[in-house]
Amino acid sequence: MSGSEAYLVGRDKGAWPEAAVPTKDLLFAAIRKDKAKLEGVEFEHCTFANVSFKEAQLEQCRFVDCAFLNCYFRKSQMIGSSFLGCKFIGCEFPKATIQSCDFKYSRFEGCALPFDELEHSLPREPNIRQSLCQELA
Repeated sequence: MSGSEAYLVGRDKGAWPEAAVPTKDLLFAAIRKDKAKLEGVEFEHCTFANVSFKEAQLEQCRFVDCAFLNCYFRKSQMIGSSFLGCKFIGCEFPKATIQSCDFKYSRFEGCALPFDELEHSLPREPNIRQSLCQELA
């Protein structure tokens, strides 16, 4: 098993939650959430593989220790959401808007993300901020 395959093991494939109910330990694969409005949803220890969030709005959402593998965030709006300890691997963020989000302890591998969008959502702790920026360099 190599690379991002490890994030797929041990997760049951889940149905997308209908309401703002905390969701844990599920796999969401090959799903299109294009133009969806996700507000106040909570995910813990979930894996999102090949999920399209094109033009989606993620407002006041909470993601804890989640993995995003090859996800697409074109023109998505992430507002006031937290991504604590999340991993973004091979994700694309063309023309995404990121406002007042928290990416503390998150990691980015092979992602293209405009610095000017992420700049104001970087962690305040200098060492965590530096580590995250080095991964995006």
